[in-house]
Amino acid sequence: EIANVMGYQGANWLARPSRATEERSDMAIDALMLEKDDVVADIGAGLGYISFQLSRWVKDGKVIAVDVQPEMLELLEAERDRYNVNNIETVLSTESDPNLPAESIDMAVMFDAYHEFAYPKEMIEGLMKALKPGGQIVLAEYRAENPLVLIKKIELDKNRR
Repeated sequence: EIANVMGYQGANWLARPSRATEERSDMAIDALMLEKDDVVADIGAGLGYISFQLSRWVKDGKVIAVDVQPEMLELLEAERDRYNVNNIETVLSTESDPNLPAESIDMAVMFDAYHEFAYPKEMIEGLMKALKPGGQIVLAEYRAENPLVLIKKIELDKNRR
């Protein structure tokens, strides 16, 4: 089931101090084995929590922070400019198109965002076109089995299979 997009009004939750220990995104980013000159798209970037971590790995490359909400991108840009981070760019996507040029990225990452895609097939197709030859799409969704990660529960219709 497609989840509602987390609105910019809930941005404080994305910046909560406990996020680092709850999600351990640092371990996932370490495992990406990024090169210093890679171009990485952070899809569903929100405030840039992942984008800023990625930017430290791709010092000679860049991070493209992609989000469907201009308000989120404005908040991310303010933080980027405040801390003089010069290798993060922002791109406003639509619900069905990441708005990335063909063969422009080495990797697309989605951290806890895919479940919010209203048009997942179209978004993945757009990301596939944006990948350079040999590029990768990496998807990280948090599991409901971990009580530290607050995932909205849904009630399934018992007659539905």
